[in-house]
Amino acid sequence: MNSATAVMIDGIKESCRAWGRAMRWVLSDTNEGYPSMATIERAKGGELDAKATTLRQRFGEVLSGDALAISRAIRTEPRMPEESYAVLFAHYVVPHQDPERNEITVKRKAKELGFETTRPYYTALECAYHFLLARVPDVPRGPMSAHSVPTPKPVHTSQTA
Repeated sequence: MNSATAVMIDGIKESCRAWGRAMRWVLSDTNEGYPSMATIERAKGGELDAKATTLRQRFGEVLSGDALAISRAIRTEPRMPEESYAVLFAHYVVPHQDPERNEITVKRKAKELGFETTRPYYTALECAYHFLLARVPDVPRGPMSAHSVPTPKPVHTSQTA
């Protein structure tokens, strides 16, 4: 792998980390920024009076920047292959520890996804990176990728006879 490709893959990995953090937040059960279900149920049942706190929606955008770019790239037709998406999700969204604080290793994630070893897991993850590279426009392309090397200008000479 040349250095320009390594820079691009590193850029995609960083974007995937942002996407994973955002997805964990979306899937968490903390109701951060959202009215609690108890408040909503009380409002529906008419238990909140005029003196009660008004319900306001203050939802911060969760998927923004790199996380939004990755999410859009995954969901744009044609969609990412299911196996690549499953591995990408397991690698970046599934936490590194379970609720009992036991480490969730790549070997364990690979086994849960039906792989006998970690090699096909990493192969699918690499395929996901390349899929995303083709779709995410603002990935760092490295200091001197093949597309950024200037071509020399032709030299015009005037010949008089």
